[in-house]
Amino acid sequence: MDEIISFDKSLSQRLQEFTDALSAYNTVPASELGKQWGFFIEVTVDKIGWQAIWKIPRVACESLHIHFPSVVLVFVLDVDVKEHKALIRVLAVQDDICIPEKHWVPLIQLWPTRGQDKTIALSLMQTAEALDMLRFFYLYLYMPWDRDEDDSLDWKDKHLESRLKFHYDLKNGTIPRSVAEHIHGLLTDARRLQTKREILETRLANEDRIGEFEKDITDNKITRSLTEIHIRLLEIQSQIEILENPILREVYIRRQSEVDPVDTKGKPQVWLVFNEGTAQEHISFLQQVANCYPTESLKFSTSLAKMLETTNSGDVYLLNESVHNIRTTGALEKGGVLHGIGSNEKIILTSTIEDVMLDFKEDTVVLENLTIDTRAAQCGILVRKGRCVLKNCRILGDGKSSTYQGIIVLSGAQLELQSCEISGYSTGIVGNSGSRIELRNCDVHHMDYGMKVFDDCIIELENTIIRECMETGFTLETVKSEVSVGDFDTLKLISGVKYADVTGTNNAKGDVMILKKQQLKPVEDLFANPDLDPTIIESDSDEDTLLEN
Repeated sequence: MDEIISFDKSLSQRLQEFTDALSAYNTVPASELGKQWGFFIEVTVDKIGWQAIWKIPRVACESLHIHFPSVVLVFVLDVDVKEHKALIRVLAVQDDICIPEKHWVPLIQLWPTRGQDKTIALSLMQTAEALDMLRFFYLYLYMPWDRDEDDSLDWKDKHLESRLKFHYDLKNGTIPRSVAEHIHGLLTDARRLQTKREILETRLANEDRIGEFEKDITDNKITRSLTEIHIRLLEIQSQIEILENPILREVYIRRQSEVDPVDTKGKPQVWLVFNEGTAQEHISFLQQVANCYPTESLKFSTSLAKMLETTNSGDVYLLNESVHNIRTTGALEKGGVLHGIGSNEKIILTSTIEDVMLDFKEDTVVLENLTIDTRAAQCGILVRKGRCVLKNCRILGDGKSSTYQGIIVLSGAQLELQSCEISGYSTGIVGNSGSRIELRNCDVHHMDYGMKVFDDCIIELENTIIRECMETGFTLETVKSEVSVGDFDTLKLISGVKYADVTGTNNAKGDVMILKKQQLKPVEDLFANPDLDPTIIESDSDEDTLLEN
């Protein structure tokens, strides 16, 4: 977003600025980091008067019952330096959403805008840089287990430089893909557990409101859950501390390559993935494989998850009728084939990944004859680059969330769906500007939005049904056209769309909507409009509407 102030800094720049920010005292234990950042915010961040983009996190979108992603333009009314939060007032929303006017939000969720009201004196760049440092620190350097460290240890001396180098090694590709994937998985799991731990601790602190008997039962359940989380975090901590150390990491990588040697020949390897079954089931599976791959050299495995972590991009994986759980996209990131042998309803690809289940980054990936169960993931499939082809697949969401997305296609990437069914998401398919999407003989149903695309997304729809959507079947968000709602013949008004035999029923707000997207631009004169004038403050009678994020 061009309106916000962002930074791209080197390792040495980050090291110097964090060293300076955390050098007020000789020793800064982990338990004092929040207080130290409070002192830093006190002297670097303007307390009132600046405008920012609030990128509403997914969990807040869920609680507000709005779609994700949602961004709004806000005005900062106050800053709580102790809690690292800001009281904001919503000035403008980008989408058709309705949310309370005021919120307390974490400072790391705010991105100051380049433009501001010129009549308000601000240290804008200093504020933006301070928030960038705070955000970087808590996203990439601070770990969930740091809070349990001995107060006699100096966090800065022990962790700052090593964790910065660790972050940049991951960012720059110094660490091999399979190990980097493993690390990202551990860190994601750790932060998810930390969020869950904070929620449970808050619940435990509020248990005084219920009866004594119910309180004892609830306390016991929460205590067990907290113990399990603590044990799992200790396990993750021990692994991360090994991988964070460059010398120990090198030994780990060498051992992994010895245990899991990868064939580096140019020709793709065909893997038969059959986790368990009777002799007759094996024979039947091999007979079907022989019809598809009669002359190829084959190798066997019992675990798709293991194969994706250790094999080559471009390999072919043939799956039996079973549930196949994966921990990472792995080798498929940069191309390959995942082909179910048998009934697609019985060949189920699933995962406990909570952000993006399948993340494709280049080349061509083919997924065929599968049920892809993405109910745990916030996004089922992300196509960053290259071409993703799905044939005879069922892509299933949880059918409940207001924020989960089925397939997202980024600029320059291509998506092809042939004879596929996709259902159970807030938005089934998202096509960004510069992407290409083709659907043939597909059934898209039971969503909020069946498809949502942006200007300059190339679309081809043929013999496809889009039905039972709570909002619209097909939505174009544009800055070029005016609003228009109609049946599927409205598609002819959209540049870059080809369609034939597209039908649908029970799309609540229309089969097709062309929606002019509102641009969030900083307000140059807040005092000209009484509705935006920050000096006009309503009574505090609506204080209970404030959302704590």
